[in-house]
Amino acid sequence: MRIVNAHIMVMTMIDEGRAPRRATNLTLSAEATRRAKEYGLNISRIAEDAIVEAVRRHEGELWKQRNAEAIKSHNEWVEQHGLTLESLRLF
Repeated sequence: MRIVNAHIMVMTMIDEGRAPRRATNLTLSAEATRRAKEYGLNISRIAEDAIVEAVRRHEGELWKQRNAEAIKSHNEWVEQHGLTLESLRLF
């Protein structure tokens, strides 16, 4: 596995609940907390899921930035030469 893809493994561990857990304090609105408890929602899990998704999006954007030159170069090549296996496409 390449180092640039290491975050995928960490995010997978978090998603599957295998990552070590750590108590953290969050400040949430009283109303949101009350309603979540009223509906039996797991506030910690919801917060963790939202954080994992935000990290994924952020890392995806970083990846795009780091690879922008290669993506541009590839797209230019495809535009000039076409897709390598285009003649084998069935659609």
